[in-house]
Amino acid sequence: MRPSTLGARTRLLGAAVAFVALVGCSSKPAAQPLGSSTAAPAGLSATVYAASGFSIRPPQGWTKNDSGKLGAKVFFFGPRQLDFTVNINVVSESARGTNVDQYVQAGKPQLAQALTGYTQVEDRSLTVNGQPAHILGGTFKQGAFKLRNRQLFVVRNDVAYVVTATALESTWSTYEALIDASIKTFRAS
Repeated sequence: MRPSTLGARTRLLGAAVAFVALVGCSSKPAAQPLGSSTAAPAGLSATVYAASGFSIRPPQGWTKNDSGKLGAKVFFFGPRQLDFTVNINVVSESARGTNVDQYVQAGKPQLAQALTGYTQVEDRSLTVNGQPAHILGGTFKQGAFKLRNRQLFVVRNDVAYVVTATALESTWSTYEALIDASIKTFRAS
């Protein structure tokens, strides 16, 4: 794949993060049932959300919206504090001919362009459910909100999946362990 094509595709990455910040400012949607139930780690739903190409276990009690707004496959909305709703979302796009490291490197510049005052605070490779993955995290401003996010990247079968969690920077430590546990249940199929 040509680098310019990959760069164009990863523009969705920054747009998805910006959209999540905006959605977090809106009202929380009504609860909807999830997928199958199994034993869950502490704090996570007993129900696994499964969609075409992936599955994830959201935090217990968070509500789901899988309407597909702006390309997000699903949003999970948590508690609302200080007019912001902590949330997790999953987006996907074609990543033909790239691996997770190439995808992340091409997308990094988009974060700084799409998010006001973006400062990267974490950048690491890991393995999640046997799949090569990468985590980026940062802080940024959206209107009056100072936000913190963490993104998990997985590329499988020429599809890039980005799981993004966003919370107020001031409440991040309250949700970090739960967010981390949830995103690490992500499995691309």
